[in-house]
Amino acid sequence: MSSPSTTEVLAIPTNTSTLMDMLSNSSSSQSTQVMSYRVSVIFQVIFYCILGAAINLMGTITNVINIIVFCKQGFKESINVSLCGLAVSDLGCLITLQWLNICFNPLFQQADLPFDPLQIEYISGGWPHVCFTRITGLITAYVTLERCLCITMPLKVKLIMTPKITAAFVIGSHIVMFASTAPAYKVNLPHWEWDPSRNKSILGLRFTSDKVEIERLAHGLNNFFGYLAFVAIIVLTAILVTSLNSKTRWREQMTSAGVSQKPGATSSSGQSGNATAAVGKKDRRVVKMVVVISSVFIACFCPVTIIFIAKIIWPSFGKFGAQENIYQAIISIAFMFETANSSVNIFIYLRLSTKYRETFHELFSCGKSDAAT
Repeated sequence: MSSPSTTEVLAIPTNTSTLMDMLSNSSSSQSTQVMSYRVSVIFQVIFYCILGAAINLMGTITNVINIIVFCKQGFKESINVSLCGLAVSDLGCLITLQWLNICFNPLFQQADLPFDPLQIEYISGGWPHVCFTRITGLITAYVTLERCLCITMPLKVKLIMTPKITAAFVIGSHIVMFASTAPAYKVNLPHWEWDPSRNKSILGLRFTSDKVEIERLAHGLNNFFGYLAFVAIIVLTAILVTSLNSKTRWREQMTSAGVSQKPGATSSSGQSGNATAAVGKKDRRVVKMVVVISSVFIACFCPVTIIFIAKIIWPSFGKFGAQENIYQAIISIAFMFETANSSVNIFIYLRLSTKYRETFHELFSCGKSDAAT
């Protein structure tokens, strides 16, 4: 899911302190916190700058491959349109997160840059990342819904969810989500400010007087889409699994009945039963792929959802709260899970989709393509 609290998570201080400054911070206000500032920053360096950056690089490459493969296959099927759209939004998630990883790197912050990395990242990476995570959630929900309809009403789904309708949904999701964050750019304005310690002007942000109210509205709107997608994915995945199991049992019963009526014969009823079984096998393969994608999505976004709930129950646990240190450490781990979610789909496709696997092998010369299973 697009994480419910991502917009607030990415909010950053408006000072120019670097992570190395943070490590040397020994303010007495830190004594009341469960985790020290030093330990919190070490967590952030590990999960943002090292592990997160490494997974991100892999994911960026794999999503580019996904886009190439789906373009090669064409867009005559709506599932290709939605999965290609998912790869695009995942790629956007990873690029913006990698920019955050770079800006949290102490070496980058200590460089003699003409801008404040944390402030500039807030508008150039933070808010765009929010958009892409929401889009990823919406497209994942759409794919799951499409597979549900393929099982529950197979004769009508191709009339309801055509490739053109799917493309309209994917493009519309991008437009709506980016439009919903536009107000944030009205209240966070680029601004050159003189830095006496460096004896030059530094590009940072200037905030308007209505920043808090405008961003609260933008946060609420984005969180609505985030929770809507998250809940929809959970419900639709449960329906998908239940419907598939029910249909599979019915097909097995019909196949068994056809075989038992004319044992050892190749009657029309036996042929019908075999055809039904074959269709069932194909459905199970496609639905299993979607279920795995949805399950990985739910698992990877559960941490940030739990963090959001914890913030409601424990008000001091949050950005600028009395327990900010442990919050920042835990949220860095949650972002690594989010990075993983946007990086692993290629392995799911290669394992569960014969068509994807064959196209992948054809494009990248990985040997003879697999026979259809």
